[in-house]
Amino acid sequence: MLRRFSFYSVVLVACVAAQRSSAEVPVGTITVRLETFATGFAGDINGVDQLSALDMTPLGDGRQLVLTLGGVLRLVNADGTVEPGAYLDTNNAVTLTASAGIGPTSVAAHPNFFSTDLPGFGRFYTRTNEFTGTAPADFGTGNNHQNVIYEWQVTDLNATSLVLGNDPAVLEPGDNVIRREVLRVQQEGSIHNVVDMAFDSQNYLYLASGDGGGNVNFAQDTTSVFGTVLRIDPLEPSQNPTSQDPISSNGAYRINPNNAFATDGNPATPGEIFAYGFRSNYRINIDAETDDVWLGDVGSASREEINLVVNGGNYGWPNREGTVGGQPVGGSIDPVFELLHFDGEVSESNLVVGGFVYRGDAIPELEGMYVFADFGESFTQSTNVVELYYGDPSTDSSSSRDDFFQLRIDVGGEPLPERIWSIAQDENNELYIIGGPDRFDFNNGTDSVIYRLTAGAQTPNGVAGDVNQDGFVDAADVAAMQAGWYTTGHATELDRIMNGDLNSDGITDLVDLFLLHEALIAAGQPVSTIFAPEPGGLGLAVVAAAALATPRRGRKAAASTRR
Repeated sequence: MLRRFSFYSVVLVACVAAQRSSAEVPVGTITVRLETFATGFAGDINGVDQLSALDMTPLGDGRQLVLTLGGVLRLVNADGTVEPGAYLDTNNAVTLTASAGIGPTSVAAHPNFFSTDLPGFGRFYTRTNEFTGTAPADFGTGNNHQNVIYEWQVTDLNATSLVLGNDPAVLEPGDNVIRREVLRVQQEGSIHNVVDMAFDSQNYLYLASGDGGGNVNFAQDTTSVFGTVLRIDPLEPSQNPTSQDPISSNGAYRINPNNAFATDGNPATPGEIFAYGFRSNYRINIDAETDDVWLGDVGSASREEINLVVNGGNYGWPNREGTVGGQPVGGSIDPVFELLHFDGEVSESNLVVGGFVYRGDAIPELEGMYVFADFGESFTQSTNVVELYYGDPSTDSSSSRDDFFQLRIDVGGEPLPERIWSIAQDENNELYIIGGPDRFDFNNGTDSVIYRLTAGAQTPNGVAGDVNQDGFVDAADVAAMQAGWYTTGHATELDRIMNGDLNSDGITDLVDLFLLHEALIAAGQPVSTIFAPEPGGLGLAVVAAAALATPRRGRKAAASTRR
């Protein structure tokens, strides 16, 4: 028997109309709270507007070094207070490129920064770009710019401001820092640079290099360092004289002899290469417990990747994007997690931000989960969706590569920022989000904020109709109700709400669907009226399936390629 349920059809229409990522990546059961840790990174320093914090590294004594978009390092104390002015203006000693697609992107302190008797004491590293012709390059060709890794040696670890003399490589009276060049890579294109770096527990530095962004794609060319992850010991070889690791051709660092291409017997393949086949690496990090290497790789036409990087691994680009496309010769390794793009977008729709496997104590439920983010759409688009995700790294089979979830955000804390530039980790393995505004306003002093992640309240957020507890009433709540349809026996109030039992009568049924309809109307969702069968489980499943025509944990391919 057919019955008219106008509210039932309204739910369907609202589901189809909404295009938030939460409608496609389900909200998980773990709640985190965002607490403001530090702010005040924007503004003029030495004539350059810094706009936003970009990357952060722990020094080992509770303090953090924060790199800004303008190339200045700020010193942040353990309580989140930011020392005034620049700790170090990295622009003072170099001539940076003016291209909007490139600039300073990463800072990493040596694990022995505070160990006075160990190699690496007082040293940290930055990665930036310089004009072509600044100095001879160690790798690469082209004429666009050079990627440069610098080592900075601090002589006064208690200083709140570093003084670099006229000769960056020599300590002069009044100086408390010197600079040494480690590695220089010439690049043809302006994007997909050497972007990020991270240390493992053995003090090897991993460098994430994009495919070069030029007319030639180097990611499958193992004679090139583009589209790779490199592994080196960045210290000047004389600082670690007992090491048996071979010295680089420029004499500035050592190469891990176990790198796949250090032992392949081919002099044309750089021994620095650890893995290859990447497009646009954005954030590489090391598991503090296992030393596993995790990397976010920004996609092109259809999907973003989170990769577990292994020595000698080929990750497929440009033959393969995520789990689609042809395999290169010899095959490749698929991502552990992949995030699909929005349906119907005409330009880039999201940009994955690689993160960390959580090894802290503040959020016990998150222990062992890999946490990553979505930066959002390009700055040219009218909408923006930013999310935090988590997934179990052990779900590494073809049937579960999309098995990840949105983190629930405790509404009692701060909301997610409009942009997530980076996920950072302190010396205690607690996680931070470096966020900024969707559009920077040079005239109104827009600023970025670093948020600390803590455990969120495991109680309903009080938003009527918010089944999945993400703070919004939208299409994702219909999906959550469908998943919990006719379920009973929920142990907690939160479980009850998240399974769709909105009227607390012990079962998710038509009454709860009506309440969700009312909440959708109140939230301004579009409405319509159609005939629909009374749901007895199957009816609702059919309608919900139509509403969920896009993948639950991903997005369909965009109409055009990304930068």
